[in-house]
Amino acid sequence: MLSLRTRLFIIISVFVLLVLGISIALLISRKQKESKTDIPTSTVNIIGTDQIQNFNNNQTPIREVPAGTPIKPATSEEVEKNTVKNLARIFLERYGSYSTDSNYDNIRDLESLSTPSLWLTLKTRIGRPPTGDYSGSLARVYTSAVTEWSKDSSKVVVSLTQETEKNGVSTEARYSSEVTLKKLNGDWRVDAFTWVKE
Repeated sequence: MLSLRTRLFIIISVFVLLVLGISIALLISRKQKESKTDIPTSTVNIIGTDQIQNFNNNQTPIREVPAGTPIKPATSEEVEKNTVKNLARIFLERYGSYSTDSNYDNIRDLESLSTPSLWLTLKTRIGRPPTGDYSGSLARVYTSAVTEWSKDSSKVVVSLTQETEKNGVSTEARYSSEVTLKKLNGDWRVDAFTWVKE
């Protein structure tokens, strides 16, 4: 007959082996699930500018490119146009996102993105910290397109939404904007913009 110590050792060993076996089985099944959800390496997903409208319908537009198709690098003009569009987006999202708790930080953040003449206008909007109940807004750009282009100036048309919360009530509005940008000392800056409710 086995001693008590030997029986306890066997029971504990079987339990540890059982837990170890279940853990290994779970890891293997998780790895198999992850490998099934990986994107195949034979296709590349590209979202075209003509397909941006589909995002409003909660669809994900995908165009498949066969494997081995050479991808043409962006030209310097395309890179600059993307830079201009991103700058317009960042500028408007910061401008349109604020809260009574931030003490006009959304305006102060625009100084480095603006031309000196636009900054003179913007900084006049900085006043005393607001008092009263909390209110805040969050702006999000959903489309942008370069409409005028030269090496030193550009115009970008932007559509955006602004979600506002005031007195516990949320509202959403759509806006359109035309952003004029200028290149100063090699850097693009916003020189003027419109903010029109649709």
